[in-house]
Amino acid sequence: MTLATAPQAAAPRTRRQWVTLGVGAVVLAALCVLAAVWQWHRYTAREAQIHLVEANYGATPVALRDLVPAPGAVLAPGDAYRPATVTGRYRPQDTVLLRNRPVESTPGFHVLVPFESDDGIVIVVDRGFVPLGEDSSEPDAFAAPRAATSP
Repeated sequence: MTLATAPQAAAPRTRRQWVTLGVGAVVLAALCVLAAVWQWHRYTAREAQIHLVEANYGATPVALRDLVPAPGAVLAPGDAYRPATVTGRYRPQDTVLLRNRPVESTPGFHVLVPFESDDGIVIVVDRGFVPLGEDSSEPDAFAAPRAATSP
């Protein structure tokens, strides 16, 4: 029979181990501070974007020419999400079906139709979503109106 021996006490940590633990704690704290700063900047940027959308969403619509004075001009950052009106006609002969674009997990097509303004500016309008039928053939896209005003 052997006698049970008492567990031996662990050796005290060395100076090198304490320094390693200290450096690890400082690095971890620094990474947490960096992550917090990144999150704060992300939050403030999103708040600014939400404020812009809310401010412009209910604004009175203006003519598209007032927002974008020339073809290829860049929209001013403060005018993003601002309602605009344009008068012209759809070009249904140039309709494109954008395939395999799911909406709420339903596969289908987006119907894209060019809209030519009276000023000659062409805008691509997403006329809606058509779910995929029983087979994967092209659906009959709904017809675009002959003349329209696009908000």
